[in-house]
Amino acid sequence: MIKVEFLSQDGNKTHIANFIDEDMYIECIEILESQAKKNNAILIETIEGLKPRLKWEGVDKIIHQGYWYAKYTDLQH
Repeated sequence: MIKVEFLSQDGNKTHIANFIDEDMYIECIEILESQAKKNNAILIETIEGLKPRLKWEGVDKIIHQGYWYAKYTDLQH
């Protein structure tokens, strides 16, 4: 879930919305940023409920240009 708040110049936070769908949030980001600007505030995003860490043991992986790659479906929770 993505929690959206406006931070005013005096440090007060105002809760604006919660997004469960990241695609919907991306669709709304420009409008949210323009509303924050109109209210002399900064848009703050907080991601809540992160997925558990994945286990890489026993997974076929490659390294390419300094980054590790593996099939997401092979990773274990």
